[in-house]
Amino acid sequence: MNRKKSLFSQGLGLFGVSLFGVFFAAIIVFSLGLLWQGRTSQMVVQTAALLSFCMVVYHSAWAMGEEEVRLSRLEKRPVRSHRGVPVGLVAAVPYFASGLILILSKAGAIPDVAFLYKLFTPQHVFFINWVMPSGYAANASWGAVALVIGFHLCLPVTAWLGYLLGTKEILLLYRLVFRSPKR
Repeated sequence: MNRKKSLFSQGLGLFGVSLFGVFFAAIIVFSLGLLWQGRTSQMVVQTAALLSFCMVVYHSAWAMGEEEVRLSRLEKRPVRSHRGVPVGLVAAVPYFASGLILILSKAGAIPDVAFLYKLFTPQHVFFINWVMPSGYAANASWGAVALVIGFHLCLPVTAWLGYLLGTKEILLLYRLVFRSPKR
């Protein structure tokens, strides 16, 4: 009996979970972000939105890593502790594909719909506003468009970290909140 999940199914599952992170980030951005107008306030809201997105992805990837350890013990095979990178990249494919909208807008192939891109990526909305202050991809530099699309690398990086720490059975929250006794 093969209990091992395919890379595609794990990535698809992580993408589904990341949509919950997008939802939580949208709640934060559209409730607090619209109330606070200053640059510092927007940085606080953006950080909270990004952390809420990353926490959801991290937790799911951590659970996948922990399951990897259990299955590797049962099947007597080595632990694939860096599998979080390809899983995160598979999960990020739809986000990077949405970046094609910005590229096509910048190239002038389609009407500029950067506002739609920002609407569907609330975990990065203020970062996008800082990089593309005009709000239009056509007015931004190619470097700014690449940077905005590069923001989606936070998903594979978070997935890798969560998966790696899950395989080591290290709970980051416990390490940050609770101090281990001195030995």
